[in-house]
Amino acid sequence: MDASTARRSWAVAILSLVVAACSSPSVPPSNDTAQGAEAEGAPTPLDGMYASGEYILRLEAGKWSVNLPPRDGDFRVAEDELILYNEEGCPGEGTYAWTLEGEVLTLTKVQDLCAQRDVRFPSAQKWSLVHTLGEPIESGDGLLLFDGQHVANYLGEEDVTGRSEATVEVSTTSRYGLVFSPTVLIGSPGQTIVLTIQNPDRNGTANEQHNFNIDELGISHVEVPYGEEQVVIVTFPDSGGLRFYCAYHVRFGQQGEILVG
Repeated sequence: MDASTARRSWAVAILSLVVAACSSPSVPPSNDTAQGAEAEGAPTPLDGMYASGEYILRLEAGKWSVNLPPRDGDFRVAEDELILYNEEGCPGEGTYAWTLEGEVLTLTKVQDLCAQRDVRFPSAQKWSLVHTLGEPIESGDGLLLFDGQHVANYLGEEDVTGRSEATVEVSTTSRYGLVFSPTVLIGSPGQTIVLTIQNPDRNGTANEQHNFNIDELGISHVEVPYGEEQVVIVTFPDSGGLRFYCAYHVRFGQQGEILVG
């Protein structure tokens, strides 16, 4: 090959490399792809625990669950829509519009072809944020009881350690609804107290009958008419807690607990 031919061959090779570089640039991943990867399993604006009646809904980093009956799956948030999917026995997705105002999450069904999920998430449902004991909580908030399966309307707690008597009010109030006050009694393992349950007849309470129950202690349907009171003997467990409730209004959060501190 003479010098002229060699120069032409090199020129053709260099030109080919330049053309290839221009036609197939190195493109970094799109913002959408990068964001999608970062979003997988990441926190969402709806993460939290909510209650509606006897249902408890947990949303956390792309996973959701409800307690009655126990079901779970995956979720994603797309602007103002919550999409539920990957629930066993529920093919397809359920789409719900959402708004979060203060501590109330409202879910409004857009479309859900799964009958089982449709029962637990009706057309329009309000879910109230649930708190746990020890974190900031105000009167009227929802309190998750020690068993993790029930939510009470919170109206205070009281340490009765070392005492032999205590009083709890069960009432329908104009401000906080159906409550036990205090909602939580804290004592020591095996402690026994004489507990007076009052249904007070006073301004701000409704003329309604309630009752008192602790299943594990065999305390059942102790009726407390309006303006009256009843006395029961309560023994704290060796550990953990025991739930008490009004059978008439338990689905509205009228319940509480005795808790070993």
